[in-house]
Amino acid sequence: RIGDYFDAANKNAAMRRELIVARTQQVRLQALAQENRRLKALLGIVDPAVPPVAVARIVGSTSASTRRFATLGAGTRQGVGARMPVRSATGLIGRVLEVGPNTARVLLVTDPENVVPVRRASDGVAAFSQGRADGRLTLKLINMGINPLKKGDVFVTSGAGGLYRPGIPVAVVESRTRDGAIARIVGDPAAAEFVLVDPVFQNLPDPVAAPS
Repeated sequence: RIGDYFDAANKNAAMRRELIVARTQQVRLQALAQENRRLKALLGIVDPAVPPVAVARIVGSTSASTRRFATLGAGTRQGVGARMPVRSATGLIGRVLEVGPNTARVLLVTDPENVVPVRRASDGVAAFSQGRADGRLTLKLINMGINPLKKGDVFVTSGAGGLYRPGIPVAVVESRTRDGAIARIVGDPAAAEFVLVDPVFQNLPDPVAAPS
């Protein structure tokens, strides 16, 4: 009987270990299933006529600084180049600023130095979005006059400037200002585990890099 008692205790310990392993595997499988769903959602926005340059992970981003950057787990070896747009399944993330062999630095749309030509999705009202370094955007109308914007208006890339392909969601208006609005971003890099790197829409000369 004493031998049976110790044998039962050993079996219980073994079963507990097996249960811990099974639970760990279940959590891992659930994480993989969620990852697959995110990848399917991301690939669902790919235009077959213009495939992305790369699909990569966001491996880091700034949060305490007034500047807003992210690090992409892909670089020149994966075909990534400077100025290429980066977007998630929900909207625009930013553009590639610097590239290494296997990583790239992304200037997020929320950075104060990032200005994106946009238009209101409903009627094409033109504006520029500029980062506020607090996770939101400032929208400035191109045509001054009566401000037609209202809360809930959706803004997408306009295609002006040749960098971003038209129609990528960028922001949703939260409140109006005298010459535009304050808006929240649609493509949150903190919620985007995977992103697409797109080719430059129209490979025009970069006015910043052009000689004077």
